[in-house]
Amino acid sequence: VRLAVLELLPVLAADFGLRTFAPALGDLCVSWLHDSVHAVRTAAIAAIAKLTAVFGPEWTQTAILPSALLLHSNPCYLHRLTTLAAITQLAPLVGPAVATNTLLPIVLRMSQDRVPNVRFNVATTLQHMVPHLDPD
Repeated sequence: VRLAVLELLPVLAADFGLRTFAPALGDLCVSWLHDSVHAVRTAAIAAIAKLTAVFGPEWTQTAILPSALLLHSNPCYLHRLTTLAAITQLAPLVGPAVATNTLLPIVLRMSQDRVPNVRFNVATTLQHMVPHLDPD
């Protein structure tokens, strides 16, 4: 059910607009990033990317990123991997300034993670982020 809701959410958001969805949408999206089911977390990342296309990077920067990026320090390494997956999806959408100043420092901090799988995914995330960073 959560997966189906996530897939339909961007369509409903586009139809109803930001005013209808703004109050609870950011918190709801972030709560799905904490879900215990991997498929739901992955669908949440895809939904956030689609919502960014609908509402713009400013909405994502204010409504999603502050809470979603807190996952980078979650005790569960799977949630830390979710942070990296979200950054990979959002970096091309939020613009070079946000990718460089907000997302990149978190990825670099995560390169010191104690779990090898997280460190490996940091390298993959950096590979995807490089074209979307501020060249300076």
